[in-house]
Amino acid sequence: ASVTFSSSCTLSCTTGYALASGVSPVQWTCNYDAATSSVKLAGSAPKCEAKPCTANLPAGEALNHSCVGIKTDQSCTVECKAGYTGGNASIRTCLKDGSFSG
Repeated sequence: ASVTFSSSCTLSCTTGYALASGVSPVQWTCNYDAATSSVKLAGSAPKCEAKPCTANLPAGEALNHSCVGIKTDQSCTVECKAGYTGGNASIRTCLKDGSFSG
């Protein structure tokens, strides 16, 4: 969407992130910048925090994992507990939709 001169727009966080607790949405305004002799959007960046991954959390008595509390773009390790077989440890990444890869 375009922003016309002297109007404002509201910035939001990208998918997988949310405004930090207690932070209000940020408004940017289209103004004339005398220093550059041009029109530009002015405002501060919103404070965004990664959301936790909650969908398809690794589960089962045969698994060890470090995935609890993992947030968007972070990774964790999943492996079989001692006495169980199933291959090598795998790395899972928290995707922007709130689910783990793999």
